[in-house]
Amino acid sequence: MDDDALRRGKPASHVKFDEATAILAGDALQAAAFEALARTPDRSLVAPMILSLAKGAGAQGMVGGQQIDLAPAGDVHEIHRMKTAALFEASTRLGALAAGSPRVEALGRYGLRLGLAFQAVDDILDASERGRRNFAAMHGVERAKGRAAREGAAAKAAIRFLGPRGERLRGIVDFILSRKH
Repeated sequence: MDDDALRRGKPASHVKFDEATAILAGDALQAAAFEALARTPDRSLVAPMILSLAKGAGAQGMVGGQQIDLAPAGDVHEIHRMKTAALFEASTRLGALAAGSPRVEALGRYGLRLGLAFQAVDDILDASERGRRNFAAMHGVERAKGRAAREGAAAKAAIRFLGPRGERLRGIVDFILSRKH
């Protein structure tokens, strides 16, 4: 589906191995994630954690976003929300659940906005690639920078309740907004 030859400067799995192996590796990794959650020691967390991952990875998240991405005129905003941001949101929700936080929704919003900021920056870094359908290519790098900054600010606002304890999470936002590759 996403046939880029390189991922973070290294050959993608389908290039290094083959397409079938890459697909099977993805399937195995996803199953392993559900298996890990099923083994959560606090049995009361198993169902909420599995539900969070299923929503982020399934038809309401990554898989659904990938289907939209395959369409010739898929909405870039919806693709970003469902693919990248849904997985970031699921990850932060899982961390919040594991930590016993009463603020799972707020931390989920942090993850969602962090994912949207990440994708906006990713689009800026990929803007020069011909044929790429992304926000920066469609609307310009300056608008994409503005979007990244707004989403980063929204991520930080979602965790304001943490006060000084949220410094590491705010640092992740800053890192994402300043990354060069």
